[in-house]
Amino acid sequence: TRPHDADGLSETDLARATGATVSMVREWRSGLSTPSGAPAERLGELIRLLGRLARVIEPACRGIDLEGSRA
Repeated sequence: TRPHDADGLSETDLARATGATVSMVREWRSGLSTPSGAPAERLGELIRLLGRLARVIEPACRGIDLEGSRA
């Protein structure tokens, strides 16, 4: 599980979601360390949820212009 797969989240949000510290998240993203234990499990679940959400949102957004009305 790679923290870069959750790039849309801030370091603070990612830390809160995984139970890690912000400094741990910075280390993960810079490649200085790798998530392990419970934070790694939570990161994996978070990335799976973000993937499912993206698959739901993307088709729903087709046909919507920038102002949010249907095309």
